[in-house]
Amino acid sequence: MRKLGVVWGIALWLVAGCSGNREGNAITATGVGGNDGTGAAGADTGAAGTGAGGGTGGGMMPSARGCSDLFDQATLVDYSFDISADEWAKIDYEFHNRDALKAAGIDYKTYHPIVFHYGNETVNDAMVRLKGDSSWVITVSQDGDKARMQFVVSFEEVNPAGKFHGVSKIVLDMPNDDHTFMQERLGFTTMAEIFGMPAPCANSARVTINGQYYGLYVNEERVGGNYIKRVFPEAPDGDLYEGGWSPKTNEAMLNKAKLDAFWAAHDIAAMSAVVDMQASVTEWAAEALLNDADGYYGGAHNFYLYDYADKGYRWLLDDADATFGWVGRSDISPIYWWTRGTTQDAGQHYLIVMADPTWRANYVAALRQLLASWDVARIQSWVDAFAAQIEGAVEQDPHRLRSMEDHHEEVALMRQVIADRPAYIAKFLACEDGSGDSSDADGDGFGWCNDCDDNNPGVNPGAVEICANGIDDNCNRYADVEDGCAAM
Repeated sequence: MRKLGVVWGIALWLVAGCSGNREGNAITATGVGGNDGTGAAGADTGAAGTGAGGGTGGGMMPSARGCSDLFDQATLVDYSFDISADEWAKIDYEFHNRDALKAAGIDYKTYHPIVFHYGNETVNDAMVRLKGDSSWVITVSQDGDKARMQFVVSFEEVNPAGKFHGVSKIVLDMPNDDHTFMQERLGFTTMAEIFGMPAPCANSARVTINGQYYGLYVNEERVGGNYIKRVFPEAPDGDLYEGGWSPKTNEAMLNKAKLDAFWAAHDIAAMSAVVDMQASVTEWAAEALLNDADGYYGGAHNFYLYDYADKGYRWLLDDADATFGWVGRSDISPIYWWTRGTTQDAGQHYLIVMADPTWRANYVAALRQLLASWDVARIQSWVDAFAAQIEGAVEQDPHRLRSMEDHHEEVALMRQVIADRPAYIAKFLACEDGSGDSSDADGDGFGWCNDCDDNNPGVNPGAVEICANGIDDNCNRYADVEDGCAAM
């Protein structure tokens, strides 16, 4: 009976998709506390965040770095959508029936027409779709009537040349487990401002739908051809892949042979033939310093791959909404991150590098270089500024899952991680070069920084993998996966 209900629901969704009237159904939206684009959302918006880790609510705002004014960090942006009842019913059905639609082979991220407002500007041919994967599934399954949709707004679906304030798409991101409401924003900002590495522009935005405040989001630049032109003006024409598979540029003339060689690589020689090695390991090291639990370091699935001129593929940051978090811990190994309890796979190319003494050393050297640029006070000042800016919007957010006290505690924890993470990395590096604690608790000849389990003398990078014991004996992330062993 349940399956019949799902099938009937899909049928209704398909009928609605064919017959929905795209004209004349827009409802005029009224922004919360006004919609003038200035960030004014009521008397309490912008009040100092008293719980932000002892911050005063002040702090410096980051630089513009060539971003559209839509992503001005000094502005809490107000967007509003007008969407017809029919189209909203369809997007709501997609949101609550993602898995059923996916199983039926139906696209569950379809674009829907909206009238888009920003200040006194209106775009009549904008479109919106849902975004997310695991965060989408989790919020629907756990959050009830507080489940929050995440969106991509496009200005180029009707008019392929369409742009708004210089951008063709904007992303509105807010997973249910970011109780600071700014992890992605801070992750992108730190990547760009502290490390000088590519990252999307981002600030915060309130979103109003059909006259009602829907929620607070990180408002961010969409990664695509325009993004590549901004961050690599000297090399703007390469192939860009999301996750190393899905093309985002040059779809009609991709170098498929090179991508095949990338995925066929299983040693340093083959990898070096198609990868910009130094740029890539430096990007991974930056993610490690950011304590990114859901990027390439720390999971292998959220990343972009860009073919940079004649230097080869480079990893680029994607989906930074798990930075400065990792279940509140700062002592996650920058090598053996999986030992703290995660089911995430390690990347094929990451394991190649960590198994090679020379390139593993280069990765450690990149950690040391990036650590030297870390500025605790500066990054914490951004936290204070962001927290003050969004305080009222967080308090009014109808999809907020936790109390304001919890929000302030999460912000305080974020400030602490900003100080604790570099301190742990410094301790790790002192172990690596012998200038600090390099103790070997299990006496197997590998100091704690070079051992994935320093309490088991049978487990270390020099151990022989023992088949069928359910243990990752040789610290390569996988138990019982070696020549002659079957994968467990």
